[in-house]
Amino acid sequence: MFNLNSLDVPKINHQLSEMKINLWYCYEMKLWRWTLTDSSNPTVRQESGQQPYLRDAMNDVANTVEYMLECSQNE
Repeated sequence: MFNLNSLDVPKINHQLSEMKINLWYCYEMKLWRWTLTDSSNPTVRQESGQQPYLRDAMNDVANTVEYMLECSQNE
């Protein structure tokens, strides 16, 4: 489990956002696929993506987490 306090992310109303990340490799498509679910808001939000390279998929996940944190901070 990641410790969000050790990451360089903005604090959101002094609460940590609970997000679940699923990451898997699809051999048939030769792609790394991922889903990101944020159930900390009243409405569950889910994002997904795919990339041929693991590093690119992980960067997509990181960028999406940062974007979701920024959006929830502005609400």
